[in-house]
Amino acid sequence: MVLSSYVARTDEPGTTGNKNSAWLQVAWRDRVWDTSGFVKHVGDDFNPGVGFIRRQGMRQAFATFGAHPQPNIAALQEVNPYVDVSFISDLDWSLETRSVTGGLGATFLDGGTLNLEYTNNFERLTEPTLITGVEVPTGQYDFAEAALSYRASGARWISGNVRFSKGSFFDGNKTSVGGSALLRPNYHLLLDVSAQHNEGTLAGAPFTADLFSGRLRYAHSTRFFASAFVQYNKSAELLVANVRINLIHAPLSDIFLVYTERRDMADGVQDRLRGRLVTLKVTRLFGF
Repeated sequence: MVLSSYVARTDEPGTTGNKNSAWLQVAWRDRVWDTSGFVKHVGDDFNPGVGFIRRQGMRQAFATFGAHPQPNIAALQEVNPYVDVSFISDLDWSLETRSVTGGLGATFLDGGTLNLEYTNNFERLTEPTLITGVEVPTGQYDFAEAALSYRASGARWISGNVRFSKGSFFDGNKTSVGGSALLRPNYHLLLDVSAQHNEGTLAGAPFTADLFSGRLRYAHSTRFFASAFVQYNKSAELLVANVRINLIHAPLSDIFLVYTERRDMADGVQDRLRGRLVTLKVTRLFGF
């Protein structure tokens, strides 16, 4: 049994909305069953400063129910049927996003995993929204997608995964194919590269969206780490780079230095720099 929660509040001049955030999770896991759920509230004026939240002014709930039986089948370690349900509403409980996923996973003795999923989605757009460069009109949209993926064992020095999905997408359709490769030549260094290609139709117009990313992680010791991340969104012609340094100066106490930069790579742009941010965060654990 796992119970976890937090309650938080922020305050700054000029804010009059809801400044609170709270989260509660309950989970049960044993050798066969795996079930959990959480509820979350984020006020429209909750601002954690150097922290991170996906969105403000929302309520979210999530529940999952699955099993992990181990059938006596050659080369198969366990199977994992599961159902996930997630929804997001505004602060007045008006539904904005809903996702229901049914899946079946299989874990092999070599550590590889094969997964089949079917997801039904609902999205409510309160204003015309740009998605992959296409303006999707205001309205309520129900769409579904099926996906098949395979991930090789991460115990090897080189591993990776591939994923294929196809289905409806808002008022159109979408087909996606992607994959990644993970290289771990030693316990100090890790390199992860990935690519994803999407094509389909939205609002009666065809679209293509490609995404490429690379991540490098270096562990000098058990107390000093560094990582770099680069992502290129071809449809938006946007390049994002992020570098982070982490020093554990005392038990459960860290120093984080983070540099982030966004650049516009479109032709004819004079000032390519869209944003730059340097963040320093210091934590120190005190015992009472």
